[in-house]
Amino acid sequence: MACVFKTIARITVLLLICRGANAQNNAVPFLNQSLLPASVAPGSKSFPLIVTGTGFAHAAVVKWNGAPLSTKFVSSSRLKAAISAAEVSAAKTASITVTNPAPGGGTSNVVFFPVTESSSAIGMAISQPFPDAYAVAVGDFNNDGNQDVAWVSTSGLNLSLGDGNGGFQAPIPSEGACELQIVTGDFNGDGKLDLACLTFGTCTVLLGNGDGTFTQSFYVDPFDGGASGLATADFNQDGHLDLYIAGWETGPMFFDIYLGNGDGTFNYASEYLTGEYDGYGVTAQNPAIGDFNRDGYLDLVVAGNPSDNEGTIEIFLGGPNGQFSESGTISAFDPVNLAAADVNNDGKLDLVTDSGCAFLGNGNGTFGLCIAISYGEVAGIADFNGDGELDIAEGNGSASVSLGAGNGTFPSSFSFVAGSGSFLYPGGIADFNNDGELDIVVPGGYVFIQTTVDLEPVSMAFGTLTVGTTSAPQKATLTNVGSSSLAIKGMGIAGTGAKNFSEKNDCGASLAAGSSCTISVTFAPLSGGSFTPSLTVSYEGTASPQRVSLSGKAEKPSI
Repeated sequence: MACVFKTIARITVLLLICRGANAQNNAVPFLNQSLLPASVAPGSKSFPLIVTGTGFAHAAVVKWNGAPLSTKFVSSSRLKAAISAAEVSAAKTASITVTNPAPGGGTSNVVFFPVTESSSAIGMAISQPFPDAYAVAVGDFNNDGNQDVAWVSTSGLNLSLGDGNGGFQAPIPSEGACELQIVTGDFNGDGKLDLACLTFGTCTVLLGNGDGTFTQSFYVDPFDGGASGLATADFNQDGHLDLYIAGWETGPMFFDIYLGNGDGTFNYASEYLTGEYDGYGVTAQNPAIGDFNRDGYLDLVVAGNPSDNEGTIEIFLGGPNGQFSESGTISAFDPVNLAAADVNNDGKLDLVTDSGCAFLGNGNGTFGLCIAISYGEVAGIADFNGDGELDIAEGNGSASVSLGAGNGTFPSSFSFVAGSGSFLYPGGIADFNNDGELDIVVPGGYVFIQTTVDLEPVSMAFGTLTVGTTSAPQKATLTNVGSSSLAIKGMGIAGTGAKNFSEKNDCGASLAAGSSCTISVTFAPLSGGSFTPSLTVSYEGTASPQRVSLSGKAEKPSI
């Protein structure tokens, strides 16, 4: 009889082990910005696309704009997908994702893959479709294949659905405590994109209804002082997205991890000290997320603030169950928002900071010395000019693109001046007009559509004049950054009070590649009032026409 009991006990243990193994969920995969290749030209032949990240299951599938590709599992951090010549026959930008099967599983974050011709320069057409937005986030919220923008202004939370041509529909307002930052993710696993938002002291999760509206599912007030940073990933690899929330109290600064339940709600899990805050220095905001030591777990690199208030970068290595342990620091001058990508093509994740540094990763959770780059909040890292190397887009009121050389340096930079003002968080990137060239959206509400034609500035203010007088001319510069001649169709002034302004130019009917011309505008009011027309420039090419907003006020002469 004893032998029977022992046999039953052994069977029971084996069943429990098997049940435990079967109950092990697949993770929500996380993608790095390190696609190989980073882009291809239209008309390329079929090729393998190497996708790297963390948490890939054996049955993981790479998707191209939501359509599954033939996928070969290489490791839990590397997949190889077959791209056909038909997929890259014309200019476009593909949204690359990875889906893990159930149990658990789900779809990763998006990494953009441009199909575009190579260029040595960048031009942008600038507009402001989201007035006074101080937080923005990009995603396809209605699953129509076009990129949309969620944004917050004094009017509250809005969602503007993209039309696929670089324009946006009328904003859809939503209820929700959103003020500082917005991040996207599918928090309840229903295939519809959701939002997580920060105010100065709270975090709110809003579940997408698939039509541009949202329903609140979670709310937390994590810190006495205030919340300062937000991010999402499946840190404990259970198939549910989790939240990173950074903030401060009187003295200490922290980040907290909230583990997702898979239904849009979250439970507090753990807290990690990042420094001391006495009203001076930096607070942790956007972290860099990735497997920096290549052990299969997601790590976090965040801004820290030691007692001397000089700023550091804090490295937290991930482990089982979503736990982190601090492994070291990097001296850096006041970093706030960080990003991760493989900018030197060595297969190891690197760091990019908003304080003017790129730190090349050693693959073991440590990093090399600072390589100087331009200062600015990192809106996104991708191949903007189609040369196969990763570039850095920065956006905070205005925008810039630093072109990468593939070795961790960024020797060329192009700046695009839009509005003024300082915002706490960066913007985002997407191909809003589906032409294969990536665009930028930034706080301040400006959208930068990539084109070969650059017209600056975006506005001219002439102040107040007396009727019958004429202002000094203000000048706009039109530049052809393309590789062929630009045909100019016309230019003029239209809109409210247009007759009070005049323009002269030396542009002619065409503009040679790499050349610029000048447009001079004067204000000569004929009557009293406030006038807001635009200088309009039409040409053959993307994002035509471009406009420069004009403003002037006139007063009648005193008698």
